[in-house]
Amino acid sequence: MGIDFLFGMLTYPLTLLVWLALLLGCSFCACDRHRDAMPMRPVRLFGGYLGAVAACVACAAADAYVTPQEAAQVWHVPPDKYWTAMLQEFLFALAPVTIFSTAGIALVGVPVILRLARAGRGSIAWVLLASLAISLLGVALLGGAIFSMGGHTRGVLRAVLPVAGAHALMAFCFCLGAGLPWSVQYKSVP
Repeated sequence: MGIDFLFGMLTYPLTLLVWLALLLGCSFCACDRHRDAMPMRPVRLFGGYLGAVAACVACAAADAYVTPQEAAQVWHVPPDKYWTAMLQEFLFALAPVTIFSTAGIALVGVPVILRLARAGRGSIAWVLLASLAISLLGVALLGGAIFSMGGHTRGVLRAVLPVAGAHALMAFCFCLGAGLPWSVQYKSVP
């Protein structure tokens, strides 16, 4: 019941407008502050977000997929309702993944990419390394919070690879969409 409420809130038009304002506001403020480092025009930024949304679609599809046999045996889904159930699960996974991931990109990812660019490391490889570091830090903080509340962190530790993999896929797709270079050409100092 709680997940139904969350899904409803995340697909409510006012929530989507707030989400869009957050994305645009944070991203354009970050780009404006770092204009000298890497002029990322809004078109490139928009392309990056489209790439990240494509990665969210892939992650949601992978998360929602269940074989027809498993759907029938475990979840008791009749064969004629299989594709409807899969579509519903896909949309149920897509809404929160897309909203939270793109908000994270706007709040953390874009400023990190721009700082890397200012330091001369604005390439896909450096962004993927930063993505891995952010994933590991996030999982470590989550594990520490669960452990401090008296819980077990085994489940959190098992989540490291899927979280880091999904995060790296989203970072990679953002970089491709934004047109970041594969490598940075360093200028020789005279």
